Amino acid sequence: MAKAFKNRSPVVTPVSDVEQVPGSDKQRLFHLVRLVMLGQGYFRKRMEKCRSPVFRVNMGVKGVAICDRKAIDAMFDVKVIRKEPAFGRLNYNLILLDNYVPSIFTNDTPHERQKAFLMKICQTAQEAQILPTTQRVVTQYLERWGKADANLKQDWENDVRAMLSDIFTEAFLGVSVNPTLMYNMVKGSWAKPGSKLFKTADDAARLLREFLKEALQKSTKLQSLLSTAVDAGVTEEQALADILFMLNFNAYGGVSGALIGCLARLTVTDPKYKDAMRHEVISAVDKDGVTHESLNQMNRLHWFVLENLRMCPPVPLFFGRARNDFILHSSRGSFDIKADELLVGNVYEIHRDPNVFVNPEVFMPSRFEDGVQRNKLLEYMLPGNGPIKESPTASNHQCPGLDITFTVLKTALMYVVTCCDFSLTRIPIWTGKKLRRIGSPDNIVQLLSFKYSPRRPLVHRNSLQIDDLEEKHNYLENSSTFQKH
Repeated sequence: MAKAFKNRSPVVTPVSDVEQVPGSDKQRLFHLVRLVMLGQGYFRKRMEKCRSPVFRVNMGVKGVAICDRKAIDAMFDVKVIRKEPAFGRLNYNLILLDNYVPSIFTNDTPHERQKAFLMKICQTAQEAQILPTTQRVVTQYLERWGKADANLKQDWENDVRAMLSDIFTEAFLGVSVNPTLMYNMVKGSWAKPGSKLFKTADDAARLLREFLKEALQKSTKLQSLLSTAVDAGVTEEQALADILFMLNFNAYGGVSGALIGCLARLTVTDPKYKDAMRHEVISAVDKDGVTHESLNQMNRLHWFVLENLRMCPPVPLFFGRARNDFILHSSRGSFDIKADELLVGNVYEIHRDPNVFVNPEVFMPSRFEDGVQRNKLLEYMLPGNGPIKESPTASNHQCPGLDITFTVLKTALMYVVTCCDFSLTRIPIWTGKKLRRIGSPDNIVQLLSFKYSPRRPLVHRNSLQIDDLEEKHNYLENSSTFQKH
């Protein structure tokens, strides 16, 4: 197993005077090589060298890294920080959205209007569609994986992503899209314009945009939501771009990484904890069936998901630029930040603060068992572009789909924990070195074996439609975009 990075809190003396941000951001190539080689270890090494949780970095663009819970609050203040369509040096290819800017990158009034629209869509899906859709789609895929051939076992990660694509597109739009298009679009998010990868992504995005327009014209529910968006000052074209970005980048890209990580983590989790999760799930479902209320009773499953999001946050780095000069206050001093400086909030490191999390490099869901301690830990949990205890509003950048994410992850894992026995070809490891393997282990996750044994009342065997799923996969592979259900 790979050696974990050392986790030493930098030893500095708190001062009351405003300091200059320590560290050098010169020698761009040197910084980039270190970043590629060490991944998150690049930040850890610089934090130790500068003896400060706030320090200068160069990720291809110069910036100020923040590895401190108190200081990172500034990044969630929309009056202090402005967003831009980039993740450091990686510029998102807005042409994939027909040059419309999604809510995650906008500011001020445009952001408030777009965010309010997305919140309404997510609320509608959470209240009505996401749970039954997740149940139906997950059980179909579990049946499929139980019959997996060698090719499917080898390509299991992409099939998990396809499952997430089906869940989100069916819950929000009532249709499934070709998961290959979703894959090609997300892979080209920041591909170099003119490259083969970019052209493939551009073609996929064009087909998905055409599909969205057609699907939305046929859905009275979504037409109503679009009318709400237009009434709020968001054009129909902008609303479509926000929906596509949410489904592709956030759901297909982000949530699938978290689920792959959770599934891999199950294979190396303490068997006693897995048994406790299983018994708790069965008890909750036997009493109330599968409902939002019964999901809330599955505490150990919830803590398991929380611990996965702590160790592998779906958004490990936040980016934003200072609107004006300001003083950044951290737990270890105050620092002078100039207007237009790029700030890089490192959630991965904050989730590993040894002063808060005991044995932070150890996967330990039980750390959330004690109610008083759990409340303290949750203050340091930042999985969705903001504190986990902070509700999304039109005026903040907190993920509007955070509740949906938990519902999908917990529902999928509920079935796997109680109805499945599976193994992987390799023991999963997480070193923090592979920055693009967000949420997932360093190595590609491939199936060695998968056994699925449906259990009532979780699954009614006669309600499964595995033949329909196989037919759908064959159809989608031979069609450009989608199939209506």
